[in-house]
Amino acid sequence: MDPKTILRKTTLGQEIIKSRKNELDQKLRKLLIFVNGTLNLDEMHQTLSKMSSYESREVLMGSLNELKELGYITDANERITKISAEYGLSKWSDEQALEVKNKLVLVVTEVLGKDAHKVIKNIDNAPNTKEGIVIAVDKGEKLVRLFIDKDKAEILSKQCH
Repeated sequence: MDPKTILRKTTLGQEIIKSRKNELDQKLRKLLIFVNGTLNLDEMHQTLSKMSSYESREVLMGSLNELKELGYITDANERITKISAEYGLSKWSDEQALEVKNKLVLVVTEVLGKDAHKVIKNIDNAPNTKEGIVIAVDKGEKLVRLFIDKDKAEILSKQCH
């Protein structure tokens, strides 16, 4: 994986953490909790290298790959890459980033109705980069899941991926 890759929990990963089931060993569970959709791999390694179990970059990468294979984490940029491909965008200009933001706003409005403004604000304020938009959408999904409606958060997650 690219050192600048940002990983985030999938819906399955979020459910495993919430359920507190012992489906993962303690080391992988702690790592899954640490994956937050904002730190890139270099930043994660810098922080986690202080823990004896992740001093080695290879050990960290092996554990992250295991979580990815189990379906608990994914590359945060995959969602935006999918949108980029769908609309024929390879590199984004500001105009193209705004186009993606507008499409996301339509999805959010359709799913959330009157509560959409809370998530739209995050999208509108996001930098016009893939990473910035991914982080804004992830924050919006968390906001919906925690404060609005878990079912709507699930729908939003599926439609934005």
